[in-house]
Amino acid sequence: FKIKRRSSRGKGNALIGRLLVASVFFGFFPIVIGISSILSVHSLTQVVPSLEDWTLEHDNFAALWDGLMGTSALSLMMDFVPEILFVIFTKFYRMRSGVKLQYKIQRWYFFFIVTFVLLV
Repeated sequence: FKIKRRSSRGKGNALIGRLLVASVFFGFFPIVIGISSILSVHSLTQVVPSLEDWTLEHDNFAALWDGLMGTSALSLMMDFVPEILFVIFTKFYRMRSGVKLQYKIQRWYFFFIVTFVLLV
């Protein structure tokens, strides 16, 4: 009886793990776009009104800021994806070795990169 109970518990954890991996795929773009829009010069001037005068005088810096902050937010989020996958797979899947864990992370990260870098 305990064996069935453990296997159903493992299936439930695997289902939660799959849902979390799917949430990483579907939640990636909204998070990156949200961070980029918060860090844009336009939204920062709404929070700090004195910044608007400075950006009008230094419009090249404002364009540089917008370009760098959007790219930096994307790079930062891309760097965290393997770590997020590592946490999901160690918590919700039973990995018998570190090699299998690394392979699973590598496989899912490959699909992630193909989806968001090549296709989108």
